[in-house]
Amino acid sequence: MGLTLPLRLLCGLCPGALGRFARTQEFQVPDEVLGLIYAQTVVWVGSFFCPLLPLLNMVKFLLLFYLKKITLFSTCSPASRAFRASTVNFFFPLVLLLGLAISAVPVLYSIFLIPPSKLCGPFRGQSSIWVAIPESICKLPQTAQNFLFFLGTQAFAVPLLLISSILMAYTVALANSYGRLISELKRQIQTEAQNKVFLAQRAVALSSVNRAL
Repeated sequence: MGLTLPLRLLCGLCPGALGRFARTQEFQVPDEVLGLIYAQTVVWVGSFFCPLLPLLNMVKFLLLFYLKKITLFSTCSPASRAFRASTVNFFFPLVLLLGLAISAVPVLYSIFLIPPSKLCGPFRGQSSIWVAIPESICKLPQTAQNFLFFLGTQAFAVPLLLISSILMAYTVALANSYGRLISELKRQIQTEAQNKVFLAQRAVALSSVNRAL
């Protein structure tokens, strides 16, 4: 965001040309959403190395929310282009999923391949961070060990994949049915509007004939 927000606030409070220029600035919803996605991706990457990062990010966005609210109502004008709801349902979740996949790469690389510090930290003395996980599991009771090892077997992964696929197919089918229903309702609304126009024209024509008689 940089100096954009303070400059808008300063120019919006100034009279004359500066104030008019500030009020002509549009509040771009896609840019703000992409900024949130970028911040969430940074949190996903950095939370493994800095556990307090989500808390800091939450405080940051609480402050930014009220600052941007002031900016929106005091210095911004309505957007000239209508924001399409279909973009929210497809593009932004896709970008968020891509950010999650990208953020998982450095974290997994650090867990499996990068040796931890030999002088400090909870994983010192280990060849990798992952080595500490099986060792910690082996210290648990036998029931907990059997359950955790079962989660990594095919007997758990295959049914989970099948159930996830069924739920995904059901969600896609439900979304398609809702889409067809919305299209039908739009068609009916258009038909009703055409009928109203036709009836209004007929009423005008009949009133003209009655006056002529």
